[in-house]
Amino acid sequence: MVDRDLRVLGHSPRVVRPPTFANALVQNIAPGCSMVLNRAAWRLLTKHPPGPAVPVHDWWAYLVVSAFGRVVYDSESYLLYRQHAGNTIGEATGFYRKWRRRLHRFLTQSDRRVITGQAREFQRLYGHLLAPAQAAMLNEFLHHGSRIWDRVRYALRSPVYRQSRVDDLILRCLVVLDRV
Repeated sequence: MVDRDLRVLGHSPRVVRPPTFANALVQNIAPGCSMVLNRAAWRLLTKHPPGPAVPVHDWWAYLVVSAFGRVVYDSESYLLYRQHAGNTIGEATGFYRKWRRRLHRFLTQSDRRVITGQAREFQRLYGHLLAPAQAAMLNEFLHHGSRIWDRVRYALRSPVYRQSRVDDLILRCLVVLDRV
């Protein structure tokens, strides 16, 4: 990521685990400006356009393609992404800003609305096309229990994951606290 003078501000977080449906349910690793889609993926995405519950369309594309195709992630940087001042979606820079943004998302539950809203919309539009194991994973993610012990059990054995260990731990804590 660069500023308006093309000075490097930071790099995208590393993708260390495979780009899968289990990851796409809870995290976007595919910025739209860096995506390349084949015709089959484009047809699938345009056949069932999402509603307003899906505000981040690059994440939506990652979710759909991870469920029905193959995601190829190239860790090499090929472009300079310029983050404009006031960008609400782009990557926060600096340790303090990253953690402040995470805390804000936790307190306001903005990630919860995006994650669960997107998963429900995905189930509505594509649920009938999923393989049985994916359908079960999605259903369990959306209905992991109202009792704390059910949520603890789900958090401990859930196949969904985020790329960093810290983010994954936070996700599992949020599940237990019924924030996801």
